[in-house]
Amino acid sequence: MDSKIREYEKGAKIFHRGEIGNTAYILTEGTIEIAITEGKSKTVLGIVKPVTVFGEMALLLRNQLRTASATALSKAKVAEISRADFDDFIEQSPRLITAILKALVTRLRQTNDRVTQSPELYTVITETLDLLVQHDRLNRIRYEVFVESISRSMKLEKFEIGKTVNFLETLGLIEIRIDNETQFINIVRPIDFIERARTIYKTFAKMGTTPDAGII
Repeated sequence: MDSKIREYEKGAKIFHRGEIGNTAYILTEGTIEIAITEGKSKTVLGIVKPVTVFGEMALLLRNQLRTASATALSKAKVAEISRADFDDFIEQSPRLITAILKALVTRLRQTNDRVTQSPELYTVITETLDLLVQHDRLNRIRYEVFVESISRSMKLEKFEIGKTVNFLETLGLIEIRIDNETQFINIVRPIDFIERARTIYKTFAKMGTTPDAGII
């Protein structure tokens, strides 16, 4: 499998949130920050150090939008792997896809552990979104208003609510879009949104990543 070696100066963006990804990266030198920026607020999801693969979702899912941005915290060197090269290599090395899938499951497990420390949070958010869509016929919900409302009702920090909402976007249940500098939550396929949300949660429960498998 061919790869291109690229060098980035401190502060340089490797990729931006919302872009369609068609490459993954292997960090060989330096440090990379993976984060979500919303206005003046930034949530750091992780710090990547050598030797680590990042951005691999672009190779596993077609037309996958980047769910976070990657920024060089120092001068960095990465090996860039294109989807075309990856697809060709997979046919010759099925062990690689197995290794990447295991890494992906581990990452999802770690993410799910963080966002379900209060297991009812996932349920409250998905059920509330479903009520807004099914009963109030809303499918363009203001992000800040929604997060603020859930934060007050559950007496949790908005940061925690935002992590779970962003996790729903990673799962493909919602889309977060910006219109005139205002963020909106759009439900993907409202007609079966809640069924898909429950199915996904039960799947994580079977994997042993949910503190209370019977919450949904």
